[in-house]
Amino acid sequence: MESRIKVLKQRKADLIKEAKGILEKVPVGGDLTEEEKERDDQIITQLNSLNGDIHREERQLERERGIAGMPVDEHRKFKSLGEQLQAIHKACVTNMKSVDPRLLQIQAVTGMGEGIPSDGGFLIQTDIASEILRKIHATGVLSSRVRRIPFSGNSNGIKMPYVDETSRVDGSRWGGIRGFWVGEGVAPTKSKPKMGRLELELKKLVGLVYMTEELMADAVALEAFVSSTMVEELSFKLDDAIFRGDGNAKPLGIMSSDAPVSVAKESGQTLKTIDYENLIKMWARLTIRSRANAVWFINQDCDPQLDTLALPFGTAVLPARFVVD
Repeated sequence: MESRIKVLKQRKADLIKEAKGILEKVPVGGDLTEEEKERDDQIITQLNSLNGDIHREERQLERERGIAGMPVDEHRKFKSLGEQLQAIHKACVTNMKSVDPRLLQIQAVTGMGEGIPSDGGFLIQTDIASEILRKIHATGVLSSRVRRIPFSGNSNGIKMPYVDETSRVDGSRWGGIRGFWVGEGVAPTKSKPKMGRLELELKKLVGLVYMTEELMADAVALEAFVSSTMVEELSFKLDDAIFRGDGNAKPLGIMSSDAPVSVAKESGQTLKTIDYENLIKMWARLTIRSRANAVWFINQDCDPQLDTLALPFGTAVLPARFVVD
């Protein structure tokens, strides 16, 4: 069976090489001929078929290994991220001629087919990936506070209803649910909640790290370097998208949405300054039920002004109650 897989992979490599040759012959600014387009389409169809054949062969190979007493279990996992990255590096530099079977195991278990860089790369082992995500959320200032909704492996988005509440006056709470005080024989006015539909679509957050040969040779140092740098970078990018993302291949951030509520500056207030009255009015605009878990987020350039704010009290001053360490 391994020999059949090798033959199928060679066919795939030959087709990819042929397709590359077709495209390289086209001059800059030129177009493919009809015959070349037809052959390129045929190659795509054949590659898709080969991918399916290879996946089936590898899946059967895993079954046979299980029968032979080599099940896909904890004993065949990578011990660390560094160890898996070393295996991926080796597979890539040898043009897939030397592949750690644990890499193929991960692809088979997740149903993703074989791990070939040109087909999208290798998946990180599930428990390692989960730990990286946990660290990203734990490190993030904003991402640690958002509601996280898990998706299944076959889903790339979700549509869910929400209560469309725009104010707290009668007839608007919970989108239109109303309570009534009524006398005997008096019926309440009919009402129904107003609902909206929220659509969430998955987007990819990708990181790129360059590593030296010396670093690749040390699995422990490799894991420490990649884990720390990638976690901090992806955590920052995620927080930044939550706050100011424009919604283009990334989340629509708070400041780019309809969520922000602005409070006008005081009459005669100098630009780029903060008055105690600004904070009082901001706090007044915050709904009562949101105050228990509300937090302030500021640009650190505001620190000097916030640290010197005070509330006049007779001939003395009191510390501003909203400014805390």
